[in-house]
Order: sequence, then structure tokens, then C-alpha cells
Amino acid sequence: MGKGFHAVDGLIGANLADLVSDACRAKLLNVTVDAIVNDSSSSLLSGSYLSNLSPIALILGTGLNATVDLSVSAIARPKFGVRPAAWFSAAERVLTNTEVSLYGGDIFPRTKWDAELNRTHPHPDFQPLEYLTSGGCLGEITRLVLVDAVKASVLFDGATPSNFVPYAFTTETAAAIERDNSSSLSRAFAVMTAKHPLPRGQRYSTSDLSHIKHIVTLVSSRAAAYIAASVHALYQFKFQHEPKSSVKQDIVVSCNGSIVEKYANFLARTQAWLDILTSNMPA
Repeated sequence: MGKGFHAVDGLIGANLADLVSDACRAKLLNVTVDAIVNDSSSSLLSGSYLSNLSPIALILGTGLNATVDLSVSAIARPKFGVRPAAWFSAAERVLTNTEVSLYGGDIFPRTKWDAELNRTHPHPDFQPLEYLTSGGCLGEITRLVLVDAVKASVLFDGATPSNFVPYAFTTETAAAIERDNSSSLSRAFAVMTAKHPLPRGQRYSTSDLSHIKHIVTLVSSRAAAYIAASVHALYQFKFQHEPKSSVKQDIVVSCNGSIVEKYANFLARTQAWLDILTSNMPA
């Protein structure tokens, strides 16, 4: 919905199960959809097969989401909609799709580049935490910083790289640059030259590339810190509603998505922040 894909046009308010069933029927497939499970809840269920200590799942790729396993008593009764009294008598736990991407707008510090991304986004203010942390936005945040550096003639002798329009500098490019630990930054040079060549035959200097890598690393490191804070908040909320004996229990966070799985050192940086946050928890 918030990714700018046109596939959603005309589908707002539609029943997804009916849409899938109708499409299958049109292809003469005898399929009935009884349930649809979203990405983060699926990850939590999958993770529970690997570890029974996985009460939280995180999705971080193009977008962001998280699910947490909670006691039914932790959720206000109206949130469950219309259900028979027998369900409430029997149910003990509920997988809660947090839609965490919608939060954080008034919590996390934001820069002028974040404000610019939000202002020009097709859905401003819709998913503030996602705009600060996801693969769909990290590259664009970096590009906005670089554009200002070019305007100030701090980088590339004031020359704007080719194909430097909004969202053209991708998070994949940012990740490739951040992975380059060579002294010459040869991989970064190859990536930038191939995707964003400088005009008039200019070449990226090692100093330019070093600055790009520094900016990329700052943007991704901030995202890791914000993700860690968000996961920790879910952890805190969960155990505020669990038996006291569970409060200090170690947990496993089930993860899925290109950023958390493949972006250079992102998972390790997130874990480092979580270690700091949990070490400061009261006994």
C-alpha cells in the first residue's frame, strides 16, 4: 500500500481472500482461501519451528513490519472485533501484527533530508519509521545528502552524477559501497562509475568515494539503532504483560528481508544496540 506500486489501485477495501479465490477460479483452479497471514506473522510462525524462544518477528527489506506474540489480556477487547464469548474463554495468546512502520514520527530524531524525503513521498507521514530505516528509503536519504554536498561543491567538484534523480541511488548501491573495505575503494569506484558516472569524463576520487561511504554508513547505522530501539520497545511491552518469571527470559527475534539478511553488518549493528539496551534493563 505504501510502496507506490500501482497493483493496489482499485483494491482498497476489497476482500483479499475473494480476490485470490476469484483469480484462481478464472484459471480453473479449485482453490478456496481460508486464511491469509502477513509477512511478519509468517516469519514468527516459521521461526517458532527453529526456536521456542521466538516471540517477536521482524521484516526489514523494501519495507518494515513486526509481529509479537502477546497474551490475549494485553490487547483491548474491541481490537478483536466480534467474536463469540467461548473464543475469549479459550484463547490465551495472539499473534499481533504491529504495523510498526506507522510509528516513530514523533519519537525518533529526523534530519532535514528525512523531512525532504517525507515531503516528496507519494504517501507523506504514512509510515515514518519505514521511511527512516527500510531498503526502499535508505538509498534515497543518502542521495539527498549527496545532492546537498554537490550543491555546496564539497563533492565531485560540484558536478552532479548522471542518473541522480529521486530513488535512482538505490540501497543496493549503498550496500555495495559500504561492503568495500579496500584502501582504494575500487568496488565503490566501479559501482558509482557504472550506475552514476560523472559528466565530462570526470573520475571519482578516493576522497569522494570515502565521503560517500562515510555517509552511507551513517545512514545505515542510524537505521540499525532505530530498528533496535523498536524491537526493544516491543520486547518491553511484551514482558510487561507476561508473568514476572518471564521478564528476564532470553528471546530470539525471527528475521526476514534483504536489509536485515544481506546488508553489510546491519544485523550485527542492530544486535550490538540491542545488547546495550537490554544490559541497561532493570532486574
